[in-house]
Amino acid sequence: MKQLIAIQLLICLSLAITAQDDLVKSDDLKEYTDGVFDFKGQMYSGYLKAIDDDKTYFHYYFMTSTFEDDFTEENTPVMLWLNGGPGCSSLQGAVNENGPFVFKDGTAEFYENKWAWTKFAHMLYLESPAKVGYSYGNGNVNDDTVAIQNLRALVDFFERFPEYQAKDFFIAGESYAGIYIPLLANQILKHNEQHPDKAIHLKGIMIGNGCTHPTECSDVADLYPIHTIEFFARQGFLSEEQYKVAQHLQNSGKCSDLHNLHGDCFEFLDQVVNQYYESPSVFLMNPYNIYGYCYNYKPEQFLLRKNDPMLKKFKPKNRQNDEEFGSCTDDKGLYVLFRDPKWKQITHIKPDSSEWDVCTDDDDFVYEKFERQSYYIYESLIKSKKIRIMHFSGDIDSVVPITGTLFWIQLLQNELQLSTTENWRAWYVPGERTVDKQQNAGSVFSIEGLQFVTVRDAGHMVPTDRRKEAYWMVKYFILDQKLPDKEKSISVQ
Repeated sequence: MKQLIAIQLLICLSLAITAQDDLVKSDDLKEYTDGVFDFKGQMYSGYLKAIDDDKTYFHYYFMTSTFEDDFTEENTPVMLWLNGGPGCSSLQGAVNENGPFVFKDGTAEFYENKWAWTKFAHMLYLESPAKVGYSYGNGNVNDDTVAIQNLRALVDFFERFPEYQAKDFFIAGESYAGIYIPLLANQILKHNEQHPDKAIHLKGIMIGNGCTHPTECSDVADLYPIHTIEFFARQGFLSEEQYKVAQHLQNSGKCSDLHNLHGDCFEFLDQVVNQYYESPSVFLMNPYNIYGYCYNYKPEQFLLRKNDPMLKKFKPKNRQNDEEFGSCTDDKGLYVLFRDPKWKQITHIKPDSSEWDVCTDDDDFVYEKFERQSYYIYESLIKSKKIRIMHFSGDIDSVVPITGTLFWIQLLQNELQLSTTENWRAWYVPGERTVDKQQNAGSVFSIEGLQFVTVRDAGHMVPTDRRKEAYWMVKYFILDQKLPDKEKSISVQ
């Protein structure tokens, strides 16, 4: 018995040492943030096992909470953040969206994020799958295998940080994470049934501008993005004549079957796309935020997002192989920081790691997208009644636009006969007043098992465009409270 206890102690000690080895020293971190602010939490950076072959590991950042805004050690959850692609790094979320320090627009300079999610959660950022960012191993994957590998990485995380195992757990993300997250949630629920002693206490999932239905982000949907065309029309980006053509193509059946598209569909799509594209390789509109600035930052060594799957629909067919194609997104700081040899050293990156990219261009990264996407899994997630679900949409994103999300939510409600539990209404940031009038932050409505929130004047990356609104939206979800209406727009207690 004593021998068994001694072995268990040694195992615990080895795990603690491993976690401690991943700690980023505060003095090293200050070299990048000193003079701007002092991060009061702890930051860890290392690798989590994703496959038991000891060859596939996912790189992670873990930033502990600073316990602000009425949150304490007892009620602060752990939250996993995932970006999409597939094949794009979740470190974008850490330093461009919701982390404690983020880049100034168009620069590689940090400033303090007053609306950091670390104020109410311990934030885990996972570069998934292998070949993405600093992660390495088997890059031949699909939607299902990534869900299994993400679960394996989470199990490794909680083994490495056992003090967080009993805490409430949430998953959040955007874009193709709309596939990753529901499938991972399903794997976690199965894991909890099979291993109750190692249960992950999943309470809810939050997905922003997320791929869900086969008509949104599947390979066939990329050929003719019906929801983006509808979105352009609603925003006034198509003429009345063009919109009539689009409706005719849809109603005639020429473009309604994505597996059997008529040539007229491609001709019309190129006509629409070419209005916002200039050769060589320049967007005339930012597809991620149609009213935002387009950053075409392309120094010779940085071919930004040339392989971003989300941008395929916006490139004319004769430019699909353009390797100098910029993304419009503000990625400068990401490249400067994550390719900095000193930063790689203090964050424990393997010396032989591949060059970091926002979205991987590794030839060994082969991702199979299933056409069913994640829509099919919502019936079981909702009927399980074990987790809460929120989808949110920045209302000026054309990549995964609000039109597609509203389409499949209505379809889901009709198919499953789900009742409306909260009618469409405006929501407000607590205490936000201008000339004594509260400002509408967006809209919200709920059906059984699912809440939908819009964020006004936000694009594809809601926490980047509207940090304050995203902060309050997520905080209220964690607390399981309704978003404030005009009469109840007060601070959370």
